[in-house]
Amino acid sequence: MRENVEGFLYPHINMEKCVDCGLCAKTCPVLNPKYENNKEPLVYAAMASDELRAKSSSGGIFSVLALHTLNAGGAVCGAAFNTKKRNVEHIIIDSTTDLHRLQSSKYLQSDTRHVYSEIKELLNAGKIVLFTGTPCQNGGLHSYLGGKPDNLFMLDIVCHGTPSPKVYRKYLDELALGGDFIKTDFRDKRDGWKSALITTTVTTTTTYSRPASDDDFMLAFLKNLCLRKSCGKCPFNKLPRQGDLTIGDFWGVPNNLDDRRGTSVILVNNPLGKKLLAEIGPQLKLLKETTLAEVLPGNPCINGSTTENPLREEFFENLDKKSMHENVSELVNRKYDYLCLNFWTSLNYGAVLTAYAAQELLADLGYTSAHIDYRYSHIVPEKFDGSFTDNFARKYLHRTAQCRNIWNFDELNKMARRGFIVGSDQVFRDNYISDTYFWYLFGFVAPEKQRIALAASFGKDSFDLPVAKPFFDCFDAISVREDEGLKFVPNGKHILDPVFLADSAIFHRLADSVQTSPCKVVGYVLDEDEIDAKYDKNMAKENVSVEEYLSHIKNAELVITDSFHGICFAILFNRPFITLGNVVRGSSRFDSLFRDLGIKDFDNPDWAAINATIAKRRVDGVEWLKSVLKNKQTKNPELREKLRVDGMQGKKKKLTPLQKIFSITRCGDRKQLCILGKRIKI
Repeated sequence: MRENVEGFLYPHINMEKCVDCGLCAKTCPVLNPKYENNKEPLVYAAMASDELRAKSSSGGIFSVLALHTLNAGGAVCGAAFNTKKRNVEHIIIDSTTDLHRLQSSKYLQSDTRHVYSEIKELLNAGKIVLFTGTPCQNGGLHSYLGGKPDNLFMLDIVCHGTPSPKVYRKYLDELALGGDFIKTDFRDKRDGWKSALITTTVTTTTTYSRPASDDDFMLAFLKNLCLRKSCGKCPFNKLPRQGDLTIGDFWGVPNNLDDRRGTSVILVNNPLGKKLLAEIGPQLKLLKETTLAEVLPGNPCINGSTTENPLREEFFENLDKKSMHENVSELVNRKYDYLCLNFWTSLNYGAVLTAYAAQELLADLGYTSAHIDYRYSHIVPEKFDGSFTDNFARKYLHRTAQCRNIWNFDELNKMARRGFIVGSDQVFRDNYISDTYFWYLFGFVAPEKQRIALAASFGKDSFDLPVAKPFFDCFDAISVREDEGLKFVPNGKHILDPVFLADSAIFHRLADSVQTSPCKVVGYVLDEDEIDAKYDKNMAKENVSVEEYLSHIKNAELVITDSFHGICFAILFNRPFITLGNVVRGSSRFDSLFRDLGIKDFDNPDWAAINATIAKRRVDGVEWLKSVLKNKQTKNPELREKLRVDGMQGKKKKLTPLQKIFSITRCGDRKQLCILGKRIKI
């Protein structure tokens, strides 16, 4: 194992000794993950004795399991501080006198490089072993052993992600406490078990404590700035779980199960876990069965990874250039003039490019902006991570952290200096926002912030969402992309899509940044099964990059598409095109665009006249935007506040600050919870 530039340990192959047997790939748990446990485990709330909980981060369940194993003559493997290296590593103990080394949470990547082989020796000797670690460490041990012996008990924790040991060492260096390092108690319970965490670092001469909300390391951890990159798409941190049992804090625990000393959640993942829990049950102060629906709202990491912070790469780029405090403070407190909400996450080329166009347009006008990372429930990590949208956004879009719930959206008000912009794309289409109108119509926005709709589209020639009217009345300015949209917002302004308002040079640069194979007839057909058309390439089926998408259109002799933005870019690049109408997706969008640009002869377009019209309409749209951005006066403050309060109360439950970090998204008024893209009925 070797430490990379970010401070994380990664496997290293000595190529001089490698015989190319492929065994490392065959046993790699990431390449060959195993999911053998129950997808719907039994769930319990649990408490150990008061004495054990005083020494533990939450309910003390690990300590009970460890003592049970040690008293039976077994060994326990878990994470402990190495005081000389100032890091965390897995060790094996066989005496209760050493248990204190394994107790309490340790928010660092733990070095397991030696313990797997030692565990194998103990198991082969017939020794009972209890292993505790992150889900990926459990998966790694399972793969290393090639199976699971009967004398091995595996315990995985509800994992938020593993921070970098290098970041932790830098944090300790800057604390400059003096003396020799002993430990950090990331979850000091001096004031009881609660989400307002206290972090305490102890040396031989000093004990230093501060609230986690003011602690640079804990802020970097909770905001996902310093986590290992793979944590954002962990294949192990989900149901079914990796261990026989899963343990973690029961955040959101009902009051009758909370005595402020710590309550754990336990998931029983298989028969062995059930047997183990039955054996320790009599030793527990509390063991009460509950449900996944009860525990998941405060603990979504039971069934999915935390998302990577879009500022993570910047954090690590500055790790050796800035102080820890400066680096964390700058990123955690970063603000933008405007935050934009649209459909850029929807895995659609046009959606992410119109978002990029809006960002660049605002920048040309002197305003900073970022796009809100909100994803509909079908945009699961398996689809999004590594997609053309994800790759393009990482390179070109300013983004917020992912917003999953009302608290995340509410926090955005602190990030937006001036206000919020919705659009472009079909952000006002009734059936698209019927469950999410509180987001897209800015119900969450503070009354004093600007609310602007930029070339918003209703998508079709009808609109049936009566609840929208008071929200429209609270917008300071609304522009619509199609002329028919003025029927629904009479005081609106009709302008072109941002891809026409931005400097077209940005799209030429993107198209010219890659080389693509020549294709005379390029298709971008979303509903190919319903179309009888012939083309050399259908990009909708090939997952090309955004740059390649633009390059193919720019260099085509003919573009065939049923996509609105596919037509837009064919026009911008002056390429002949054939439009494939699609009533379901909204054919009125095309009709409006052709009227706007005066396109009548599709066989022989007058590009000079079309380009002149675009230039004229661009000036008109940009001047409108300049005007509304300068106007800081907001409309209907009383109505705004009422809609906001009513909406927040309808969506909000009283949760602790830590739960807000890890919480859920409520899908409109439907009786279900959307957790990391997975729907669980309640």
